[in-house]
Amino acid sequence: MLLPSPSLASVDPETDEWLNHPEAKEMFAISFALGSLTRLDMAQAEGLLGMFEELMLEREDIRVYAKIMRMGRYELPMVQEMVERLGGHRIKVVEWMKADPVVLLRTGKVDLAIHHAGSNSYHEALSLGVPQIAVSSWLDCYDFAVRRIEQLGIGKPGFTPSELLSTIHSVLADYPKIKARAIECAEVAAMAGTDVKAHDVHLCSFAPARKRSPKGAIFHEISGLSHTESVKQSMPLEKVTALLQHRPTFFGVLKIVKNTPYAHSPYTPSQYISITREVESTLEAIKPDLVVIDSLFLSGQDAARKLGLARIILSPNAWKDNAIHLQGLGAFSWPALGTAWPYPLPIYLWPLNIILLLCLALTFELSPSTRAKMAARKEAGYNGNFLNEPVQIRLCMGLPQLELPGIRPSTVIPIGPILLPSPPLASVDPELNEWISHPKGEGMFTITIALGSHWTLRAGEAEGLLRMFGELLGSKEDVRIYAKIMRRGTYQLPLLAELQAEFGEHRLRVVEWMKADPVVLLRTGKVDLVIHHGGSNSYHEALSLGIPQMAIASWFDCYDFAARIETLGIGKWGNRKAGPGFDPAEILGAIRAIIADYAHIKANAVRCADVAVAAGTEVKGHDGLELTVPRGEGGLSIQGRDVAAEWIYRKARSCVA
Repeated sequence: MLLPSPSLASVDPETDEWLNHPEAKEMFAISFALGSLTRLDMAQAEGLLGMFEELMLEREDIRVYAKIMRMGRYELPMVQEMVERLGGHRIKVVEWMKADPVVLLRTGKVDLAIHHAGSNSYHEALSLGVPQIAVSSWLDCYDFAVRRIEQLGIGKPGFTPSELLSTIHSVLADYPKIKARAIECAEVAAMAGTDVKAHDVHLCSFAPARKRSPKGAIFHEISGLSHTESVKQSMPLEKVTALLQHRPTFFGVLKIVKNTPYAHSPYTPSQYISITREVESTLEAIKPDLVVIDSLFLSGQDAARKLGLARIILSPNAWKDNAIHLQGLGAFSWPALGTAWPYPLPIYLWPLNIILLLCLALTFELSPSTRAKMAARKEAGYNGNFLNEPVQIRLCMGLPQLELPGIRPSTVIPIGPILLPSPPLASVDPELNEWISHPKGEGMFTITIALGSHWTLRAGEAEGLLRMFGELLGSKEDVRIYAKIMRRGTYQLPLLAELQAEFGEHRLRVVEWMKADPVVLLRTGKVDLVIHHGGSNSYHEALSLGIPQMAIASWFDCYDFAARIETLGIGKWGNRKAGPGFDPAEILGAIRAIIADYAHIKANAVRCADVAVAAGTEVKGHDGLELTVPRGEGGLSIQGRDVAAEWIYRKARSCVA
């Protein structure tokens, strides 16, 4: 759990200049920093410097940056003598570092970190794949020095100057192996997100989630169908899509209101109770201190509530959708879900908005499927609110600065974009990485199109998009397009080959499925415009990375995000007229409008990204838990997933205290 940090150049230009000295470009760099509590007397300091000088006289390819905090007042003329003998580019000694040690490590130019074996120092080097030596002197420092660093094979312990010199030689002799092991541990830390050996971490879910279970977590598989599988089994995907698609109008929303309870919980009463009982049995066996539950996993919420377990709800939806039921009469001033109406609402829309909000609420409460599940729940001993649990902490997407004004309930906490960490594109999809890095594409305006796994296109729709691509590529020689087009049915697209022959494959690439998650492509920094279906993840991914975006929306909150994009000035709504379908001509017009005003739109996107990942939050939970996330200064950034992890960690600590 590391703090975000600005660049070294902005905090300590002098050290940055030393680290990047041209004469030391290929040298092996060692950093030495023993923590703020470790001070050395004159004899210790001179012994340490003598050890470093001996090392550098033996190895001319080694340089050292050392923080030596003095116990008492004394001079160290030996430092200047070493500078004169070895060169200022090889040795730098300071009494206090202007930047945190991790800022130095994040430059990627430190080959070996020597520290006091504190938890922060150990985890900083671990997360960055830097081999380390621990000079420990108390309590948990010995644990990190001996048990973890040495057992993991990512470094060595060393205690006295003579022992430290021997340890450095030992690390140097076996450096390739130690470095490889350090990188491996860093990859585990980045992808798993937690040292699961320090705590028992259990993941209880359906079979498809097993492949996403982090290394070291204990997976408990739930029998039966997941939410998505249950929907797919009940009817073809095309029919499900048709049930949920609607126009962003009063009558369009009113038409599909009756389908919302099914979308929220597609199970029969018997299926629901069976799943809930299985989760309850699993939780009884585990006896967790804290349960983190997906907002749509109602069975998990029922089981945890019945057992009286502490819990946090984690939602992928925006703050507006999680907090509206806690707004009182103020809820009627917020545009109803799926309308994309402006805020503040014009007077003439108030009556229609009130009708829609009441219809949505009453449909959930009074629909036959909900009433049947409520009766089955009561008979099985599951009580409480079926749809919302207002007394629990609810972590959700969003930030106060980008949300509608209203009551800020202490239980509903917007923490920014919650995005998964991801490996580099080259390791997931080398072919796509080669395309995005193609020399002929350098400097081109790159557009990606990925409309979500529910969007499948008929032959005519796909051909219409391709014709639009051809028109755009023909009129803009500096544009290239990467598109995911999922086909509804089996058909060929001969027009694709014709367009690629005309413009070159480096300017147009179309796939039916992406090997990498779209965010992996966005994180390359080589995408200028992303076109998506308006889903929460897609919107927040582009938002957090400062990439202009366009939404081709067709239902519910997708319309809300399309409207947000235009309200924030970070892109366009690409099917405002044609929704829930699309018109290639309307999309083309929106793309051209974005390109024409790109500098302004890009500036807005970057501004919103700064808010999304750096503005932070300072909030207090209903049970007294407080969390302050550092605000953005000089490039500071923090991910929503890190804020969520901090909340979960604090809550877990409070549960076992």
